[in-house]
Amino acid sequence: MKKAIGIIVLGLLWCNVGFASDWLIKPASDGSIESYNIKNAKEFGPLQFRVFVVTSLTKEKIKYQTTIVKKLFDYCGKKDGTYPTPSEIFMLGKPELEDRGIQVSKNGNYVLYETAYMKFLHVFQYYEKKYRGDIRINCYIDKRGHLIEVLDHNNPPKDLKPRASTMNYYKKVYEKERYEIRYFDCNREMHGAIVDELMVFGRKELEKIFSETVPSEEILWNSWPKGSRGEERVRLICQKVQE
Repeated sequence: MKKAIGIIVLGLLWCNVGFASDWLIKPASDGSIESYNIKNAKEFGPLQFRVFVVTSLTKEKIKYQTTIVKKLFDYCGKKDGTYPTPSEIFMLGKPELEDRGIQVSKNGNYVLYETAYMKFLHVFQYYEKKYRGDIRINCYIDKRGHLIEVLDHNNPPKDLKPRASTMNYYKKVYEKERYEIRYFDCNREMHGAIVDELMVFGRKELEKIFSETVPSEEILWNSWPKGSRGEERVRLICQKVQE
């Protein structure tokens, strides 16, 4: 009987890790879901692996972020400064962290809000002094989403992207899956990233980079505090990529 109970408990533990096909699926501390492509992990050095990662958001976080994005466009063209946060953004009640208001800069062309609910943040973001889970928009953008600064908001250039198209662009940005390439040094129990790769968002482009030779000298390595979820995650991934 004890043996049977032990098997059941072990089974539940494995279910909490979450496996589907060739992916290792784990919930992140900000409510999102991280999926690691274990099967296609590439060993590029002694016990060093390159792993393709897909991060998807919960329905609740998508609603939170897209609601904020829509509201931020109301501040385009306003004088630079910080404005009180409108009540619509407090959809979960009183903020759990310091509310820093709606921040407008670059002559009313750039608007930012920093998340104030812990459930939508990674643990390490809770007490960041700046850009804490920030949700941001450029009021006017080019085809690649880069900022176009407008001097006179009452008479913007006629060839600019329509406001509705710009809003739809940001809605997609804050509700879509995110793709990344991450690095793991299983001997030193460290994780890493390449700065230039962090700026690439398209899946096809990242998959192409993933198939190329790893520029190992460009990897920035870091380690998680002892006993942290991050350290546990590195160990789990290292275990799975070596099986």
